[in-house]
Amino acid sequence: MDSNKPTASTPPTAVGSGPAAPPVPNATQPAGATPTPVGGGSKKIFLIVGVVVLILLAVGVYMYMSGQKPAKAPAVQSTNNQPVPIQPKDTTQEDLNAIDVASPDSDFVSIDSDLQSL
Repeated sequence: MDSNKPTASTPPTAVGSGPAAPPVPNATQPAGATPTPVGGGSKKIFLIVGVVVLILLAVGVYMYMSGQKPAKAPAVQSTNNQPVPIQPKDTTQEDLNAIDVASPDSDFVSIDSDLQSL
């Protein structure tokens, strides 16, 4: 072994500098954070990709279903293109006059006799 190269167990120190400085904590991580295991990152990626795929699938199904129109019976189209005549209002009065109400009292005679027997 070369005596000039520092080993993994001893930190390098300057010659004649006095007492060794305390080791500096890793500045990239906050003090209370625990380091993430190396394999844990790939699980997070698969989880995120899975959630994104599920969301896209749900949106696709929704768009497919909203694009579908309910099946309706085909509209009946007449081959006769002539307009249907509308009856004028005068026929209503004629229809009322055509009703035969001969004697309403004679219609209730049988009902009155039934009521008297009670």
